[in-house]
Amino acid sequence: MLSSESVAATFLSHGSADLHPVMKSLRDEAPVFFSEDLHMWIVSRYDDVTEILKNAELFPASTRSIIMSSYPPEVREVLASTSTFTAPNMGFDGSPAHERLRKPVVPYFSAKGARLLEPRIEEIAGLRAEEVPAEPPVDLVQAYARPLANSVVIALAGFPAEDHDRILRYHRAVNEFFFGRPPAHLQLDYAHDLLEWEQYLSALLAARRRDPRDDLISLLTRKVARGEADYTEQELISFLSFDVVTAVDQGRQLFGRWSTRR
Repeated sequence: MLSSESVAATFLSHGSADLHPVMKSLRDEAPVFFSEDLHMWIVSRYDDVTEILKNAELFPASTRSIIMSSYPPEVREVLASTSTFTAPNMGFDGSPAHERLRKPVVPYFSAKGARLLEPRIEEIAGLRAEEVPAEPPVDLVQAYARPLANSVVIALAGFPAEDHDRILRYHRAVNEFFFGRPPAHLQLDYAHDLLEWEQYLSALLAARRRDPRDDLISLLTRKVARGEADYTEQELISFLSFDVVTAVDQGRQLFGRWSTRR
């Protein structure tokens, strides 16, 4: 029998073996299911999901207000002061904001753009490969795939390599709020980490305006200055905070569930 608690526990457990059975039960028994624990509706049948995705006006993509509502007032107050939780981004907003924000960065991630990035990605891949332990057993996801994904995103976005660990700490806070649930005693600390993260991003944007480089952050700041991209400062911060670091990492985690050992 489906319960809000059991469904929420499955959805919040990365790599849960119960995911596929729970999804089948949802499709068979409750294709439109409200979870009190997740504070959101879960739609599980393909045709229904397709209809929702096609109708952004009736079904807006953003669930940030729902996520915030599940936290105590003092945590909500901090989150509500952040751009990550208030400014549009591609991960949580549909048309027309999604298209407006997506258009300026499409060339960077196009096939042509990827070819230009290939030498740098190969260099990073080579350096990470040298760090893989020579003796088995080796978990290739933990030892290679995850560090490689993190390093590539950090480098190509334009984050300083020396801030790698700091960025991952900030990312943990964002990721926990959006895709998990921080323990009650850590929620306020994580919320303040998010504030500190955005202060870091604001300072980095200012630095790239003064001293542009060959990276995504510099590309966007140039396009905004020339009127070729319609981003507010808050949207730039939200884009970097969520779309670049957190959303890319979610894809890495999905692949990371299938660990290859040698």
